[in-house]
Amino acid sequence: MPGRYPYLRKNTKKGFTLIELMITVAIIGVLAAVAIPVLSGYIQRSKASEAFTVLQGIRDKEEAYFGDYRRYTAPIPFYPGGNCNDTCAATSWNIARTWNPVPDAWKELGFNPDGPTYYMYSVTSPYNAAGVFNSGMARPANVGTSWPVAMKPWFMAEACGDLDCDGQPAHYYISSANKNVFAQEGDETY
Repeated sequence: MPGRYPYLRKNTKKGFTLIELMITVAIIGVLAAVAIPVLSGYIQRSKASEAFTVLQGIRDKEEAYFGDYRRYTAPIPFYPGGNCNDTCAATSWNIARTWNPVPDAWKELGFNPDGPTYYMYSVTSPYNAAGVFNSGMARPANVGTSWPVAMKPWFMAEACGDLDCDGQPAHYYISSANKNVFAQEGDETY
């Protein structure tokens, strides 16, 4: 007799209750609140690794240039761009581009990274465009580099970028005196 005990009938409706849905949304919200800042930190650190790779590439090209010409390149201005504080977004290098050409010094060095870069790069050296060594030019400050007193030909490459767009760019350096990439003491690291 099915109609005699209605309270014993099985509920055949399927689905989630409002409480179950609210608990699920709350759990997802907590996970997102924790995961998003961690993920953005990982992304910024991975973009910061670009500076290390590109600076090593610049150093290799400078050493190859020195091997060919017995001197380093003349100073090369920051590229792409020109102002270290304008590096809040990725920009591309393109030697063939006519509206924002790569400076001749970068072409002479033979350096052109693939794809966009998040940092701008420059090279400092005591050589002029004619390849004459300026012995009166002071070496850059000691940024992870102990300059030997007798070291005559030298260069220092710099990466500059502001990945988190807070107006405080990070600076990384590599030189002819050291194969490691260094950041300034107390400088932001991405």
